[in-house]
Amino acid sequence: LGTYRLAPNLGCGDMVETSEDAFVVKRVSYRYAYRAGRYRMVGKGANVVKAGRFGIEKALGRLLPKPGREGDGDPDSRPDR
Repeated sequence: LGTYRLAPNLGCGDMVETSEDAFVVKRVSYRYAYRAGRYRMVGKGANVVKAGRFGIEKALGRLLPKPGREGDGDPDSRPDR
């Protein structure tokens, strides 16, 4: 996407708007460096997806069964009768 100045309180699920498009933050990562006897944050990164794609992924995620749930086809997940 590029290099942008991020808000200090940016978190997962937040919207980031650029001049071209809007994006939803999927994951935030921090980079630290050890200086003068302690760790200091030196950078912040964000993994994003386009806002429209985020909605599609969320809808498709609801259609697929979650692993380990009843009725997902796994014989070990069924209760004993």
